[in-house]
Amino acid sequence: MVAALRDSELEQVPWSDDAKYIYVARNPKDCCVSFYHHMKDIPGYQFADGTFEEFFDLFTKGELEFGDFFDHHIPWYNIRTSKNVFFTTFEEMKRDFKSLAIKVAEFYRKMGKQNSGTFPFFLGRILPTALGKRKIH
Repeated sequence: MVAALRDSELEQVPWSDDAKYIYVARNPKDCCVSFYHHMKDIPGYQFADGTFEEFFDLFTKGELEFGDFFDHHIPWYNIRTSKNVFFTTFEEMKRDFKSLAIKVAEFYRKMGKQNSGTFPFFLGRILPTALGKRKIH
């Protein structure tokens, strides 16, 4: 399952030692700048005339649609070494998607799925699809 959950929704997800959690964090600076452009480009946000300084103030106070950046990331960072949590960054994903995807597959396999045929399926079908038209070297 792939999900992007708000803090209030995340609290409702029960923790299970049998589940696998993949968390992709983003650099707060990059997140702030990206979200600023996102809000300026979508008329529904009514922020087309807003300045970056105004947006930055809202971002640092956690007064945007998705709440406080750090309140969301810190709990996941604190459990990043749990055996059933795979913690990575968006920047790592952009830098070397293939290597990261293989690490995710290995994480999944180590969690007890090595006999299900999932790992070869992941490498043969999911990885190339996720990479799209990128070359796999």
